[in-house]
Amino acid sequence: MAFGDLLKKIRRMTALSGNAGNGLKLLYLFCQRYHYPGFSILGKALRAIFRPRLMRLALRSRRPFQIILRPAETGDVASFFENFIEQDIRDIGLAAPRLAVDAGAHIGCFSLALHDLFPDARIIALEPEQSNFKLLQQNWKLNGIGGETLPVALWKETAVVQFSRNETNDGRISTGGGKDASTETVPARSLQDILGGRLGEICLLKMDIEGAEWDLLPDLLPILPDNCRIYLELHNSESRLPEFHALLARTGRAVRKVNEYFPNSGWLIEKKTANGGQSP
Repeated sequence: MAFGDLLKKIRRMTALSGNAGNGLKLLYLFCQRYHYPGFSILGKALRAIFRPRLMRLALRSRRPFQIILRPAETGDVASFFENFIEQDIRDIGLAAPRLAVDAGAHIGCFSLALHDLFPDARIIALEPEQSNFKLLQQNWKLNGIGGETLPVALWKETAVVQFSRNETNDGRISTGGGKDASTETVPARSLQDILGGRLGEICLLKMDIEGAEWDLLPDLLPILPDNCRIYLELHNSESRLPEFHALLARTGRAVRKVNEYFPNSGWLIEKKTANGGQSP
């Protein structure tokens, strides 16, 4: 991690924390997230102080908000830092959405960031993993987010699917047919089924669905409204970028990269344009 990048993250944490208590909690999470030279001893000292199964943070961005997360869960900490520290969604250039869908909502970090920026947006959050969904509901209730939470995965059709969990409490739809101790069945729904007559109203679709985007995008892009943006984490993207760009070219969508977490990368698929094409 470059020194300038470190300072940027510390400034962002300071701005969010508001007081010393929250600042120490954020510093503890920082030590959980990064293995920066000199921070390992500090992390061990803070771990002796902060040993809760759940941590509640009262923070402030554009307005005060609260979030509950599991400090020992890598996925919770990563999601928090990705949405609030490593990148500010204000920098992506999103326009205010009337209706947004947060697919792969995890514990609700993106929904919270979007609500902070656009409090009048109606959000539908989808999360099939049960323990994540429970925290998602709590975080929505704490912050009065308008919309609904659904314990389902986003998929090509409405069905019951095999869902494989991993060590970070994320999970992915498994299409290989195999089943082991980490695999369970979860309900999945198509976007058409979830939105029904409101499909034409969606302005933003965020997808962090652990690889299922490759199966979904060919069917989703043609049916989404022209003015709908897609904020997408593309998994194992490097080897399949030509395929990704070719798909977007066929559907007349422009795209730009907004972040990279190797081997994954974040992209903003823009509104459909008259001439199609892609940004560099």
